[in-house]
Amino acid sequence: MHKIKRANTLSTIDTTLQVRDLSTSEVASISLCCVDIDKNVVNLLSISKLILENIIFCHQEDNLWPLGEPLTLKKKFDDIFATTKFTKALVSMIDPSKAKTMELKEHKNLLKILKTEKSQAEKHKVNLEADQRKVAQIDAEIEKLTFEKTKIFQEMNHLQQMSNEIKSINVKLAMKQNEKVHY
Repeated sequence: MHKIKRANTLSTIDTTLQVRDLSTSEVASISLCCVDIDKNVVNLLSISKLILENIIFCHQEDNLWPLGEPLTLKKKFDDIFATTKFTKALVSMIDPSKAKTMELKEHKNLLKILKTEKSQAEKHKVNLEADQRKVAQIDAEIEKLTFEKTKIFQEMNHLQQMSNEIKSINVKLAMKQNEKVHY
């Protein structure tokens, strides 16, 4: 059996489409000269053009397509249900979501690292402040000891001068006693 491919077309001499508004029961007519009838039928029936072509207005020679080869059948169903568009839309939603999830994970890891570093920095700051207080205490003690050392050196110089004077006096006394003994 050889299948003949036919293009689905609507060819009419004079086309008029009448539509009844259910709320007002008013009838509106649309003729070919006003608008494209094919598009209006699709819009008025609220179904896709592919469903109209492959299911509702399917030519009797092509009506066995659901029993055809699996690959052809899959392609038809993909076209009818727009799964490729759905898949692309789904991928376009999932990919940014994955990227944002990875970015969030990276930010969480960075935040964890920064918190650890902040904690270490605070510990170092506390240790630095304690060390600075110790240095200030040691500087004050050094200043105090330097002052005491200066006082002690002044006292030692004063005592050395007194010792030298005493020696000088003792030498003079010894010389006077020597002179007295020799006279």
